[in-house]
Amino acid sequence: MTLLGWGRFTDALPRLCDALRDEDVNGTAMAALVAFGEAARGPLLALARDAASEQRAEIFAVLARVPGAADDPAVT
Repeated sequence: MTLLGWGRFTDALPRLCDALRDEDVNGTAMAALVAFGEAARGPLLALARDAASEQRAEIFAVLARVPGAADDPAVT
């Protein structure tokens, strides 16, 4: 998961978001998603729109840690 974040493989974002729901790998998935940086903001917002409420909360927890996301009205 870490390599997916460092490599910024956007095709992996949905799977990494799914991994947020697994308590055994949640921290690793969170770190990988945050490693995407600002490039993940738009795709994560799109994924959050279609996600169930529990997963949406996890995605917004990631967005809270992405640099620059606090300035995006869609996030706040």
